[in-house]
Amino acid sequence: MMRFRLGKVQVELHFSFLLLLSLFLLLEQMGAGLGFLLAVLIHELGHLLMMGLLSLPVEALSFSAFGIAIQRGESRRRLLPEMLLYLAGPGMNLLCVGLLDESLSRAFHLILALLNLLPILPMDGGNIQLLLLESCLPPERAERWAKFISRLWTLALLIPALCFLRQQRPTLLLFVLILALQQKEKGL
Repeated sequence: MMRFRLGKVQVELHFSFLLLLSLFLLLEQMGAGLGFLLAVLIHELGHLLMMGLLSLPVEALSFSAFGIAIQRGESRRRLLPEMLLYLAGPGMNLLCVGLLDESLSRAFHLILALLNLLPILPMDGGNIQLLLLESCLPPERAERWAKFISRLWTLALLIPALCFLRQQRPTLLLFVLILALQQKEKGL
């Protein structure tokens, strides 16, 4: 892992991120790997911009095979600002869908927004679901329900992933496997 600072922000670049990025760029067939990477970066930029608007400090950025994680400084969790924060990434992608002309780039942004809005932890939609559950249930019960719903959705994604695999398109299956590994790593 490589670590460096950009101003006050600690940046971690895991070798798994570079490996996954290299494999994606080498194996993908349409030459669109950089377009998808750009969609991911715009998504994360949406979160960072919202953090700036909400005056939430960014402590660290971590790039790994599981994605890009933004770690923020301590602040009190409030429902509306938290929801805005989680909606900012998919919102940026949906904005790009409306502004871009090129259909493949629009498709990347749309897919990224929709996947991130699914109620699966640790995705944005899963965190929104957890916030809503926490607003009406005790924290322990809310977390148990959020984990249960996340597992169900992850399993449900296996069906289309296996259908795409039969058509020699393993991307969704790879996404589901990475998501399941990330959930296991985080104890979800």
